[in-house]
Amino acid sequence: MRVGGLLDPCNTEFSHEMTVQRIYESPRVTKPYTGEQWHAIEKLGHQVDADLRSGDVRLTMGGEPTFVSLDDHDGAEWTTAALGPVKRQRAVELLGRLRQRFAPGGLLHFGQGKWYPGEPLPRWAFGCHWRKDGVPIWEDASLIAAVLWTEKEGGLYLGRLAVRPDRRGRGLARRLMAAAEAEARRRRLPRVHLSTRLVLLDNRQLFAACGYREIELRCHDGYTAPTSVVMEKQL
Repeated sequence: MRVGGLLDPCNTEFSHEMTVQRIYESPRVTKPYTGEQWHAIEKLGHQVDADLRSGDVRLTMGGEPTFVSLDDHDGAEWTTAALGPVKRQRAVELLGRLRQRFAPGGLLHFGQGKWYPGEPLPRWAFGCHWRKDGVPIWEDASLIAAVLWTEKEGGLYLGRLAVRPDRRGRGLARRLMAAAEAEARRRRLPRVHLSTRLVLLDNRQLFAACGYREIELRCHDGYTAPTSVVMEKQL
């Protein structure tokens, strides 16, 4: 077989054009305001305040004051690290003093705060909540530990287990776990299960010592590698 024919030269032209144009530019102050200009600005500000008051609009402004230790203000825990030898202790002491000063009878809450990219664990968030009318919402300081549970996935799920920092190491967590297991038996549920972060080795060791075994690894949103483990105890 013989194939014959002609071929014209192949040629393709590409072009690209991009234009950047400023849509709008606010006038910039290059010289001091004149007396008349400043008077007009101040007059407008008072008018805005009057309009807000007449409409019962209330504005607040927040901020993030930074507290550091006087003893080691250049240490890693006061500059870059999430925690350190005394950072949590100082924070709890400060929170207690603020509660005593501004919110007697207020409720102290120790929860999860910001979770910055690249850090294995979220920061702590300590809060104090109180009523404006002064009625106390937390009076019994002897309540130092808590466990929260709910029926879920065919068992009793432990959503939260907490012991006040200064009361840890006294077996309170084990007693709370035992109470949860007793509740599961009362409800005739076959198992108790929970989830904890992989990096919390102390928690995992505690649960294992109470008879819980690891059954599944899970990932939090935004992560590709496992970050938590599901543990259960068959009753």
